[in-house]
Amino acid sequence: MSRQWHVPEPTLVAYAVEDLSDVDSWSVEAHLVACADCRAALTRASAGTPASATVDLVRERIELDLPARRAPMGWTRQFFLVLRGAPGARSSWLLALGLVLVAASLLDASPLSKGFGEPGTWWFAHGSYVVLVAPLLQIAGVALSYGPWIDPCHEMTGSTPLGGLRLLLIRTLLVLVTVVPATLVIGLFTERGTPVLTLLPGLGLTSLTLALGSVVQLRHAALVVGGGWLTACVVPLLVKTVPQVLASPLPVVWVPVIILSSATVLLRRRSFTYAPQLVRS
Repeated sequence: MSRQWHVPEPTLVAYAVEDLSDVDSWSVEAHLVACADCRAALTRASAGTPASATVDLVRERIELDLPARRAPMGWTRQFFLVLRGAPGARSSWLLALGLVLVAASLLDASPLSKGFGEPGTWWFAHGSYVVLVAPLLQIAGVALSYGPWIDPCHEMTGSTPLGGLRLLLIRTLLVLVTVVPATLVIGLFTERGTPVLTLLPGLGLTSLTLALGSVVQLRHAALVVGGGWLTACVVPLLVKTVPQVLASPLPVVWVPVIILSSATVLLRRRSFTYAPQLVRS
């Protein structure tokens, strides 16, 4: 398995002489188990230090795969472990999702709750709270899927072979699996919003959040993207014009956004991987 990063030699030296913080030491150890190149580099870096003999012994045990070594974890258990930090796997997220969508669908079905709409306006005849909030739910799910603010073991999980972008995409997929089918079914039931109108903005804003999250923290990216979506939806309604992002699928806009954002995420995939920094005590 190819690695997205290698431990810098100064960090390996600091690790060998026990001059790293606990969190960075755990990250280095998780990386060393899966990276033969860094194990060899650690041997070279520890040469001449008191830790040299211990490093050589540990490396031999790993490479010889002694019977005392624990058997590898099955893929099923690995899959459920990496999902534990995802909001889509939590009962609290599912409950909040259900409450928001039920409230939005009741507003769509109620003639007394038209919000910005007046008889004869676009929102009164075609507006949908489900179409309005569905992308926001996806963005919120992404923000709650990955990062030190939501996962207390982020430094360790981000440095493992299943960490980084792979883990983020798996958890994002779980969020989409919980949000998208529910919004599609509710949209068809209330007859407000086509499947394409519900699907494209959500995918576009989700991919845009991931792309921006490669530059800033995901929660900040979600706030920026979510705020932009609300602005594009609410401002036209306040001035009594048609919000095009709610009225039309706009594939000419969302398809390029999805493609460019996905390319950005792939090009900047290393930004989602935790790499330990040299820390001197």
